[in-house]
Amino acid sequence: MLKNYLKVVLSLFFISIFTQGCKEIEMTSQWNQHDIEIDGIDLEWSGSYKFLEDEKAVIGARNDSTYLYLVFKTVDNQTMQKIIGNGLTLWIDPSGEEEKSFGIHYPIGMMDWNKSQLYDPADWGAPEEREKRLKEKSKIMLNELEIIAPVGRSQHKYSMSNPYGIELALKDTIGTLIYELKIPLTQPIGSMYDLNLITGSKVNIGIETGEIDRQSMMDKKSSGGGMTGGGREGGMMGKGGGKGRGNPDAMKNMLEPIKLWISLTLAAGKTN
Repeated sequence: MLKNYLKVVLSLFFISIFTQGCKEIEMTSQWNQHDIEIDGIDLEWSGSYKFLEDEKAVIGARNDSTYLYLVFKTVDNQTMQKIIGNGLTLWIDPSGEEEKSFGIHYPIGMMDWNKSQLYDPADWGAPEEREKRLKEKSKIMLNELEIIAPVGRSQHKYSMSNPYGIELALKDTIGTLIYELKIPLTQPIGSMYDLNLITGSKVNIGIETGEIDRQSMMDKKSSGGGMTGGGREGGMMGKGGGKGRGNPDAMKNMLEPIKLWISLTLAAGKTN
């Protein structure tokens, strides 16, 4: 009897240790009562944000009977570089769990998109030329997305011409990065994914950036290539300069991907 009691006490003790500091992010969507233009400008989102302390960002959610709208906004340079450099996948799980069965991979990420052109230092030339090429390539990269369906990651990159009713925008304006998404609650006819969100129900939203290939980064550094930097303030790759260089904590944070889940309760209808 005492032995069993001690087992229970020890189990609870270890659970408390491993769950300490863990938090569940909960949100309630607002019922959308006007048009939201998916353009990377958040004029329609005033008063709709929830602050994400660890990510130094804010997120907002709205829905109506047809669409779910999401916005993610940050002024943090490292968060911006993680999103643009390593790409971002937004997971939507109607089961309320944290399953990665349906996702939207956008932006693809400069690290994965066209690597051979990005990391050949012999072709980059002066820093001004590098910045110019990065901006040109980032614009092309932002015209593509991937849809991850239950059958696995799509091997096709879709153009941004409203694929299956999904609308996306990403814009960096004066050092503020804004991501906007509009997606049908139920899958359009002919679409390749199976999604059915019900107003008033809970859905889990995952936000995840890609991970840096540390070995590849070290190989590039040892060969004199290095990583591509970001440009001047307001540029799509973030602020330039030497902030954080030589700071182990800053470098460690830069290498850590963003991984979070939000339990979102969809609005059931217009409230008076």
